[in-house]
Amino acid sequence: MTEEHPPKEKAADWFRDLLDDLGRKADAMIADYLAQDPKTIDLVGRVGSLPGKVFDVVVAMRDDLNESSQAALQEYEDRKTERFRALTADYEQYLAPQREMMRWAEEQNELRRKMYEIQESPMVKAMREWEAQEAERARKLWEQLEESERRFQASLPPNWNDPEVEFPDLEDLEELQLREGLPLAWVPPNRVLAEVLGASTAAARRRIIGRESEAILRACLKELRRLRSDETTPWRTSARQAAEAMKAGHWRAGQALAAITLDTATDKFVRSSYSDATLQSRKGKGAVRVATPPGTSERSLPTWRDVDYPRALLVLHSLYGAFREYSPQQGMEVPTQFTRHGTVHTISQRQYSRPNALIAIMHIVGLLCLIEDD
Repeated sequence: MTEEHPPKEKAADWFRDLLDDLGRKADAMIADYLAQDPKTIDLVGRVGSLPGKVFDVVVAMRDDLNESSQAALQEYEDRKTERFRALTADYEQYLAPQREMMRWAEEQNELRRKMYEIQESPMVKAMREWEAQEAERARKLWEQLEESERRFQASLPPNWNDPEVEFPDLEDLEELQLREGLPLAWVPPNRVLAEVLGASTAAARRRIIGRESEAILRACLKELRRLRSDETTPWRTSARQAAEAMKAGHWRAGQALAAITLDTATDKFVRSSYSDATLQSRKGKGAVRVATPPGTSERSLPTWRDVDYPRALLVLHSLYGAFREYSPQQGMEVPTQFTRHGTVHTISQRQYSRPNALIAIMHIVGLLCLIEDD
């Protein structure tokens, strides 16, 4: 059976009656306290159960109450105050993280507002445009550098197109070409070239060349067989004969023939355009000899900084080093490195050697390849 609940109106009337009854009892208690002598009112153990308006009347009578009632009233108020403080402390502890979060959110909002103002400022907009322009300029420059690198690698002789062969610094390259007179273009083959470029001394480089005689002569003869120009036929014939003589172990004969072939080919194909191409020095003021390396005059060879033509300079600068000055009439010591003048003007074993014979034949092969391929 379902329990029937009283209508809402009856419940409200019942609650009002209850409040009225409590109010009447409180008023009766107030009247009773007011009729008594305050000194006789006993509040010990009763303060906490007093209705609110009765408590207010008792507090107003505080000074007239007896000591025990005053103490009871004070103890209740102290407990009430302490309880309020505890509740307040707990609530503050609860609210602290919320307040910290709100403070952080306000700071972030302020920061975002300032950043937005900065980002929208004319200076920042101009800076963004400049950065975009610089990025585009850097991208184009990088593309140009990559294209220049690609074109430079493509313009190198075939024996340089190998991952093991690294192009040296110009200072190191000048040492190899202008002072040591080492041929570097088309021959030696890339494996030998990589070893030569990686060696730390001139003596080490000459040892590598002498040790790799078979590979070098094989590469030289292969290049000479490839060439077909009628213009270079006489020099190709002499170069092949020189290489074959060396292959048969006749190093001195091969060096002599290679040097003469190189001298005449240089006169025909190089000095006809650069009359001072192999000139080492000329008389200056007071009869002082002045060096004439590449770049000295219009009649000299160009430098690496003047032209972007690595094939030609890898051949021609090495030729300059192969024509180092030697004059027995001036009492000069016979050079140990290959030179045209040392080979022509002496038969000393200091000049005639396997490394020098190989250097001589590589010079003429590189020059003939340059003439025909370019």
